[in-house]
Amino acid sequence: MKNIDKLLEPFGFTFGQLQDVGTLLKSLKNNNIKNLTIDEFINYIEKKKTERSKTETNLEELLNKQQERWDQKTLKCPECKSPMNLLPVNTNRRNQTGDDSKSQWLCQKCWHDEYSTKTVAEMLGKLNL
Repeated sequence: MKNIDKLLEPFGFTFGQLQDVGTLLKSLKNNNIKNLTIDEFINYIEKKKTERSKTETNLEELLNKQQERWDQKTLKCPECKSPMNLLPVNTNRRNQTGDDSKSQWLCQKCWHDEYSTKTVAEMLGKLNL
């Protein structure tokens, strides 16, 4: 047990993670996967890591493009010229305005706001977003 404790010490595994490792090792043993080497397993993990990195990079690029498009098309704050955010209002007890507004443009930089009777969906359609 001391050898195992010493081996695992630098990793700081939680008990749940240790159970997952144990389940994996039992599965490999019970399924008689004798031709699987440690190097093959490490290569598999590296491949998955590369795939995930590509997916995360693609997602980040997509989000950046969407943000750029939003910044170009969205309403600009009349006070500071920053792109404003569009929020729904009068949809629940926490966002009541006391009028017939359905959306709110809000500048997160200077907190200027404007209300509209058009819904968020209608406003996005108008902006072609």
